[in-house]
Amino acid sequence: MKRLFSIIVITFSATIASSCPIKADIYKVGDVFYCVSESGAFAERWSDYDLKIWETQKFSFKIENKSLAKFGEAGWLFKTEFRIDFLSDMGVLIADNDFGYLYMSDGRFNLSQSTGAGVYMVTGNCDKF
Repeated sequence: MKRLFSIIVITFSATIASSCPIKADIYKVGDVFYCVSESGAFAERWSDYDLKIWETQKFSFKIENKSLAKFGEAGWLFKTEFRIDFLSDMGVLIADNDFGYLYMSDGRFNLSQSTGAGVYMVTGNCDKF
């Protein structure tokens, strides 16, 4: 009887565990993300600070270690680095640098930057390579 009960408990537990997926590896060191913007805007001194709507932006970044996210060589964020403030295995990344902030949750990113040359913001989605 004990054996039958144990088999039922193990089977039931496995069924519940497989029906409730846990995002245990969403963001971790070494992950590379490919991102595509959905919308964005900027204002720069070269255009008299007129607000401009961005065309679709494509870029990638890598979580280099627990304290650094580094962007690739494509796009306006060429090799930009962000200090990671919060990295969760449940799908949240919060990072900053001297000019802006990066927030990503479950693949949705929001990024803003402000420099002496202008202000920039963009939002979109990222997929893990």
